[in-house]
Amino acid sequence: MSQAHSLDLFSDQLSEGPAVDGGAAQMHRTPSPPYLQVFDLVKKYGTFSALDGVSLAIAAGEFISFLGPSGCGKTTLLRAIAGLDFQTSGSLYQDGADISWLPPDQRDFGIVFQSYALFPNLTVAENIAYGLENQGTKKHQIAERVAGLLNNVGLPGAEKRFPGQLSGGQQQRVALARALAPSPNLLLLDEPLSALDARVRVHLRREIKALQHRLGITTIMVTHDQEEAMTMADRIVVMNQGRIEQIGTPREIYENPVSVFVAQFVGTINLLPFTPCGPDTVEVAGLKFRCPHSGRHKGTGGVLAIRPEDIECTDVHDHDANCIDVRVESSEFLGATMRLKLVQGPDLALIADVPIRALRGSDIRPGQAMRVRLDAERIRLFDEAGNC
Repeated sequence: MSQAHSLDLFSDQLSEGPAVDGGAAQMHRTPSPPYLQVFDLVKKYGTFSALDGVSLAIAAGEFISFLGPSGCGKTTLLRAIAGLDFQTSGSLYQDGADISWLPPDQRDFGIVFQSYALFPNLTVAENIAYGLENQGTKKHQIAERVAGLLNNVGLPGAEKRFPGQLSGGQQQRVALARALAPSPNLLLLDEPLSALDARVRVHLRREIKALQHRLGITTIMVTHDQEEAMTMADRIVVMNQGRIEQIGTPREIYENPVSVFVAQFVGTINLLPFTPCGPDTVEVAGLKFRCPHSGRHKGTGGVLAIRPEDIECTDVHDHDANCIDVRVESSEFLGATMRLKLVQGPDLALIADVPIRALRGSDIRPGQAMRVRLDAERIRLFDEAGNC
């Protein structure tokens, strides 16, 4: 495949920009040369396909997250990009150069592993300097670089400490500084926060994102944590069974999932079997709901999907569309929201998230009757195969 053809093939994955047409501003796709390109990557272990024809393009300076359940192929894809585990077939280009079969030491990247992989017998400064010494960098330049990186990751003055004297969060910062020391143009993060407790994870993901933005380094992070991907990534690559299910911004992935798998994996969602029953109308458990654009599912059934926050439980009026009478089966206090399990007969159950401010002064209890409304504009339909 020629490089010119590759740019044409993947330009639609990259940035959008405004254009003026007849005085009206419109959005259109503008080609942007990708920094990293993956073409039809396949990785087989015997008869098992860990990667099954994966293709994507990443722009310079992007923060990309590979998101998916265990065994979906996200770490295998990261290792193929790093050259740590060669693909069976397919090709990779970095900054226009074919790196498909280059060994890791001839590729331009830094990597942080889940275990950090720090040398326990070396000081913090020696760990960070390891790659620089292999490059033949002069000692005074190494000292300056180490000090600067420790300032960047919030550990000034820690040069003489050993990994065993550091907390998990501090070790993660040292591993990040070591990966950045040789000034790579690509940073690879393999579940770097999974070994930390929840509060430290939240703090460090903000720091990593801020540092990445400040440095402008192209970054790929593997994670199975949807919140981590949603808060850190510019775009998310959702993977399942060795294939890419969807690529998009966190908001696109959450609001417009292209499959039932994505809808379920990213966030909480209600899934209800439906059958079409007229223009813009579907039937669920004997109840009819207005649903724009349902006509394309005419003659077939499928699954109706709606997020819990898109079920209105307060200020619902009789004349509103998509209203139903339900009973509260249980409730969970989640801080900012109350999660209600609602039932309507034996065949319809819904999860609704209601802001606490809307419930102040109300006593929500099991068995209570409520009238709720499903936002027609937020309903999404999937066919019997689980696709839009």
